[in-house]
Amino acid sequence: FMHVVLAISSPGDEIILPTPFYFNHEMAIEMAGCLAVRVPTDAHYQLRLDALAAAITDRTRAIVTISPNNPSGAVLTPESLRAVNALCASRGIYHVSDEPYEYFTYGAAHVSPASFPGATPHTISMFSLSKAYGFAGWRIGYVVYPEAMHAAMMKCQDAILINPAMASQVGAEAALRVGKRYC
Repeated sequence: FMHVVLAISSPGDEIILPTPFYFNHEMAIEMAGCLAVRVPTDAHYQLRLDALAAAITDRTRAIVTISPNNPSGAVLTPESLRAVNALCASRGIYHVSDEPYEYFTYGAAHVSPASFPGATPHTISMFSLSKAYGFAGWRIGYVVYPEAMHAAMMKCQDAILINPAMASQVGAEAALRVGKRYC
């Protein structure tokens, strides 16, 4: 997430966080010199498109969604994720979708906003094998981002040392090859 924030923003920019949110997201935004804009959700922790749209300014660079949500556990509806994705496209901002608990839905359907037609240019998806694949303590995951962000992401990766152990990388590759069946 820190790499994403640094790649898409400059100090003074804003990133929208629907509440509740994962506390590290706000810390990363603030560390980058940006403002985390908190936007309330409804009584069932579902997104309020009107509130999200109203929070967008000329300094907004992204809306972050977390589904299933940490800490509430709420799974965002496909319709609301599609609406946020369309809002981001129309306003020229990114939809940052944090999806570490993609398999923890217990009957609800997880939908990745990157799967929507036309989402590729403005959607950033983050996944965690530490969570979804039970690799607790191995601290490994991946991000899928638009090609236009590649140079900025490589600058961030080059400047911030982060490298999972080789055993984590090999285990992650094998688990991804097996897929959901592994989980």
